Amino acid sequence: MALREALVNAVGHRDYSLRGAAVEVRLYHDAVEVESPGTLPGYVTVENLREAQYSRNERVMDALQRLGLVEEAGQGIDRMIAEMEDALLAPPEFEERSASFVVRFRGGSVFAAEDRLWVSRFGHLDLSADAKVALVFARRWGAITNEQLRRLRPLDRQASRTTLQDLVARGMLEAFGRGRGAGYRLSESAHRARTAATLGEQLRTVLNHARRTGVVVNSDVRGLLGVDAPTARSILEELVLRGLLVSEGERRGRRYLTARPL
Repeated sequence: MALREALVNAVGHRDYSLRGAAVEVRLYHDAVEVESPGTLPGYVTVENLREAQYSRNERVMDALQRLGLVEEAGQGIDRMIAEMEDALLAPPEFEERSASFVVRFRGGSVFAAEDRLWVSRFGHLDLSADAKVALVFARRWGAITNEQLRRLRPLDRQASRTTLQDLVARGMLEAFGRGRGAGYRLSESAHRARTAATLGEQLRTVLNHARRTGVVVNSDVRGLLGVDAPTARSILEELVLRGLLVSEGERRGRRYLTARPL
């Protein structure tokens, strides 16, 4: 979804006076770039991207909204950042060049792909990015404290405490200790939510299926691995992130094809 937002933004905000120039998508081994012709419009800068709103091509944006590709004007950058954050991935990078604007997705994360896959098993709970980080940290290190969560996320003491106590209420964490010795560890039910196979085995199974058939969809992964829909989506997105699959279509019509070698 973050890449989709970048593409829609590129089409909607590019400088169409630069004839012969095109929106370019470049796939590298460690990043994906979307470059659109023209510098940032009006008073918009890289520094104020999230606050400033300026429509260079009002008719194009209107058409994109009518097609359902733009939900709310001026929210594309926020959605890109939120999508990457929700997947526990590094935020997109924005770069203004002499005659173009670039959005770069590196896909890096302080957490391993296995961590992201594990936490995706709780997709039905609609957890915030803060909650996901707390769970993954507690799983990796045995426990998490209010102070540790504040170091990981831009939260104040009360917001961090609310996030942790909400996870306790949901049965995902258990509180222990008091005062400076207080902390939170995974509950038994959260511990049991382990992947049936290693991440590498799951990825190989799905990729081999895609290579045999030419295409794979979410339901195929659920059948192959016996996982739920959010977990299947996470596995497919990991293969896209690694440059092994490419996605096309939207929502229920989305499918994944084997990537052509560069």
